Amino acid sequence: MDKYLISYICDPMLYSFLKVFIKKCLQYYFNQINVYGTENIPPKGPTLFISNHPSSFMEGLLIACYQEQTLHFLVRGDMFEKAWLKPLLHKTNQIPIYRFRDGFEKLRNNKGTFSHSFDKLGDNHSILIFPEASTQLVRYLRPLQKGAARLAIGSIEEKNMDDLIIIPCGIHYSNVIQSSSNVLLFFGPGISVRKWIEDHNMVNDKISQLTADLETELGQVIMSIPEKTDQQLYDQLSCVLNNSNNTVTEDAPSRYFANHKNILKLINSHEVQARKTMLEYTSHYSTIEALEFALLKPLSEKIILFIELVLYFFIGLPGFITNVIPIGIAEQFTKNKIKNKEFVAPVKFILSVLFTLVFSVFWLIFWTNILGFVNGLIVVIGLQFSFYYFIQFKHKSKLGKYLFNLNIYQHKSRLIEKRNEVLKLFEIHF
Repeated sequence: MDKYLISYICDPMLYSFLKVFIKKCLQYYFNQINVYGTENIPPKGPTLFISNHPSSFMEGLLIACYQEQTLHFLVRGDMFEKAWLKPLLHKTNQIPIYRFRDGFEKLRNNKGTFSHSFDKLGDNHSILIFPEASTQLVRYLRPLQKGAARLAIGSIEEKNMDDLIIIPCGIHYSNVIQSSSNVLLFFGPGISVRKWIEDHNMVNDKISQLTADLETELGQVIMSIPEKTDQQLYDQLSCVLNNSNNTVTEDAPSRYFANHKNILKLINSHEVQARKTMLEYTSHYSTIEALEFALLKPLSEKIILFIELVLYFFIGLPGFITNVIPIGIAEQFTKNKIKNKEFVAPVKFILSVLFTLVFSVFWLIFWTNILGFVNGLIVVIGLQFSFYYFIQFKHKSKLGKYLFNLNIYQHKSRLIEKRNEVLKLFEIHF
């Protein structure tokens, strides 16, 4: 069979398999991944996804796995210089793009990169690009470079396309470096590039104008927290306000963003008072999520959580024993070798997956020698299911940290009063 035909058949199969597999692994790594706005994504046709970029390739994994389109990715060109990695990058739809720091010789290759990207979009494929042009672990949107705008306008002009839709994506981590953290992923309303060009026909520098407009649109799906803001105070206020204003409804995105704006206003105008009031509420408790659960949830939910913790622990214990070594190696390697905080989470995630797979092969060989291949395979698969429940135990145990803290129940009325004082800050000042 012709090698190009094999590639044509196998590459999409590899992408589809990895998409399903990585999505399941992401559900192990993160506590919750809440996704909003997928209805804004066209079911087919050329689409350009743009996103903030705080944690290296973690954003690419999340966006690829939590929407239906098959993506091509514009990634750092120096990654393609690693001979062992280059074939995998090509087979998973990665396209190299070079930066000024890579030198003028490499920068010239971007002409080919854009030409290749125009072809992909012209053939109704979709591309993900990070217009901030670099990764930086911050909680705000940084100024956009012109690459996304140049790609969008250039595709329409070079390929005479009927249209191209740009989807702004906003990713928010509660703490990406720690596993068991939470993720919010927002897909904003699509932007028709053809219509934009028609509406801005008289604009001379269309690329600069579109870049500015894209920055505005991304700002609508990214809850930017300025660098000088007290991050801990913001997170505490966010937890209290989100628990008070139900964010588990259909209009959850608007509630999240309304709460975000109110919190920033409060911190900017009355930070000292907000910090003092919050400290009075949380002074004896280090984990506000667990405090809120113990204080606000009815007895029935606490009993259910307790039962889940017991069941998940005992069901998950064999999986933990099986996987503690590969997970430990991944965490220790990341801690010792990865110095850039932007790469900590994605490298730890990928190494955890790879080392767990290697050890699973070892356990398969071990159990096959004892029970035979079929039974050995059943045991190994069962151990991974068991490990999933241990991960759930780990996630839920953080919420149940104060489940049996008698001090909370003895001083419940006082704590409720202090919590209400926090909420009153928003009523008084807004």
